[in-house]
Amino acid sequence: MEPWMNFIANLGFPIAVAAFVLVRIEPMLKEMNESLILLTVYVKKKGNVSNDDFIRLQHKIDQR
Repeated sequence: MEPWMNFIANLGFPIAVAAFVLVRIEPMLKEMNESLILLTVYVKKKGNVSNDDFIRLQHKIDQR
C-alpha cells in the first residue's frame, strides 16, 4: 500500500496541474477552430478555390 501512496503523492500535483491547464485551454482551442473555419470560408470567397477543394477541406475539419 505504501508504494501506491508514494506514487500518488509524487504524481498528484503534476496531474492536477495538467488537468487544470487542459480545462483552461479547451475553450480557446474551440474558439481557434471556429476562427479557422471562418478564415477558410473567407479565403474561398475571395480566392480561386474550387468547390471540390472546399468540400474536401470541410470534411477533414468535420472528421476531427
